[in-house]
Amino acid sequence: MPKSHSRPVWLVAALAAGLLLLSALLPGAPQTNFVPPEYPGLNPNANGGRLISGSLTGLPGKKVHALHAIAIGKGLFAVWYGGSKEARPDVAIYAAHYDGTGFGEPRRILDSSKVMQDQRAYNHTLGNPVLWKDADTLWLFAAQVPVGGWSGSQVLVMQSPDLGRSWRRSRFYVTSPFINISTLPKSQPLALDGGYLALPVYHELVNQRSELLVLDRKMRLADKRWLSRAADGRLIQPVTQPINTAEAIALHRSMDPASPYVHLSATSDGGNHWSKARPLSLPNPDAAIHLLALKPELWLLIYNHSRKNRQSMDLAISRNQGRNWRRFHTLARVSKGRLGYPWMVVTEDGVIHAFYTRNRTSFDHHKFDLAWIRRRAA
Repeated sequence: MPKSHSRPVWLVAALAAGLLLLSALLPGAPQTNFVPPEYPGLNPNANGGRLISGSLTGLPGKKVHALHAIAIGKGLFAVWYGGSKEARPDVAIYAAHYDGTGFGEPRRILDSSKVMQDQRAYNHTLGNPVLWKDADTLWLFAAQVPVGGWSGSQVLVMQSPDLGRSWRRSRFYVTSPFINISTLPKSQPLALDGGYLALPVYHELVNQRSELLVLDRKMRLADKRWLSRAADGRLIQPVTQPINTAEAIALHRSMDPASPYVHLSATSDGGNHWSKARPLSLPNPDAAIHLLALKPELWLLIYNHSRKNRQSMDLAISRNQGRNWRRFHTLARVSKGRLGYPWMVVTEDGVIHAFYTRNRTSFDHHKFDLAWIRRRAA
């Protein structure tokens, strides 16, 4: 991620004015609540009580990163980005199906040439794909960068009416009428009542902070709600999880070297307002995290358990809905290199899948089940 630098006063003022103007221009969403959380049906021995580890190698591009997967039946649909190097013009978003035994051949589903053809405007690179499934429709959100690095990002959206076999034209959201940049997706959306969807995004330009983009049934931007502000610290890439229709928590990656811990904020009014974020006891070396709620009393976190580096990938468990966590297993540890950008998902058969990037050249893939968690976390 880019380092923080002081910004010109005019740029800060322009962004602030843009946010105020956009708030006035957006149609606005009504006061919303969360759709009640649905917990996966878990066969405790779906994976034979074992941890099985593998990897995805030989993928297109020298560098790959940020795999995101959703369950489709007993299989998965996964997306990631790859190219000669992060943020280069040749970076594309790839997809592959997992059938329960292995991944099929990767397909290129989006690159900058297609973005430019769809939107008739220049685009430099792509990153951070995120998926949402609605019946037989898949929605892809991603960061498109028309200029500069990640601080120049906009949020792209693209629809597949047939679960990823074909894709329609891409478009992007105008999240600020002035200098519409510095907005990136990373984690799974939240379903709201009334057919609305809340997409967590974060900003890296001027001040690191995060918010929810509230989208209507046609995936049009209807509203914006702050998840964290500059006063909370340099917090980005929020991972959100509802507890009931009114309550939810958000866990944040910290870019602040003075506070290298996972941070937590909460809401009690359906995500309309969030508390000031506070640090947890879990270390965070300015690295992405991911949360998976298996049951109301059993939540998993995958993260780098370090304040300084990304040389281990770990699992922690919470039995009080994210307020307290305990590390119980290390999935991998390296003496050199980096492990990062983890993701977890449960398939219909009850198998839990965990992915993360290894040295940005391949993805580790671990499979386990509830019986294994209970034994390891006892």
